[in-house]
Amino acid sequence: GLKEWAMKKMCPIAVRLAKKCDGTLATKIKEICDNL
Repeated sequence: GLKEWAMKKMCPIAVRLAKKCDGTLATKIKEICDNL
């Protein structure tokens, strides 16, 4: 669906932003994204 597509598009950006401030958060986000 559209939501899943949008999430997949946003994931790399979210991971990049999270990496700048919090590495563990980035890892969590990446795991969630990989499971989409």
